[in-house]
Amino acid sequence: MIAERPYSSTQELFRDVKSSAARGERRDHVVDSEAFLKLENIKWRTKLPQHDIPDIPTLVVPNHYKRSWMHRGWPPSLRKTVLTTRESLITTSIISVEMSKLLSRKTTWLAKSEISEKFLIFKSEDRKMQRAITNWYNFIPADSNPQIVCQRVVGSLEAGVNVGLYPAVKPSQRPQPASKDFKVLIGMLNRERVSYQILPVSIFYEDGEFVVIPEDVVDPKGSHKEIAQQVMDSIGSRLPRRLR
Repeated sequence: MIAERPYSSTQELFRDVKSSAARGERRDHVVDSEAFLKLENIKWRTKLPQHDIPDIPTLVVPNHYKRSWMHRGWPPSLRKTVLTTRESLITTSIISVEMSKLLSRKTTWLAKSEISEKFLIFKSEDRKMQRAITNWYNFIPADSNPQIVCQRVVGSLEAGVNVGLYPAVKPSQRPQPASKDFKVLIGMLNRERVSYQILPVSIFYEDGEFVVIPEDVVDPKGSHKEIAQQVMDSIGSRLPRRLR
């Protein structure tokens, strides 16, 4: 495992991560997430859940949140105002760090890897990072056949590892409806009779910092469509009224 060291910029961290990948070295996603958030000067706070979370494998399901462009730093830039890849990296990093404190089990992610490195005519380091992050941190590719994705998620849960995923495909300020893939995954997991629970997590930006609110766990037994809606309702219930 790579030892933590100080970095002077996010670009330096990204270069070091890519160099480690080229050498076939493993890295700790939580450690790198903490370094990334510090370099980006990201602040957040977490409201602890009212009830204890059972110690069983968990699907961690946050809303796929992005800040409005005016809250992404100054001066404005293409990356800050148009591209949303770094917003996804920030949200994923915050959730990863907080889950490492809240849950006793490690958390991997279901992550999109088939993404173009370009936006229009511009190359994006963030998108390069997004494409390769699945391999560097041993995440589960979300671009495969749904049956293959399900098998990999089952393998992780049965190995005692939590799996984080976004129920909606595209990041947005307000929660979007659960995707068909999310509903299908729940149905497949239930047919596999995997022992797991779902932890909805609300995340949003307010007064200069992100706010993370883990909700009560959801029992996944039942209709996959109803369970998916219950998860989305739980996430939405703790968001500010302006974001619902």
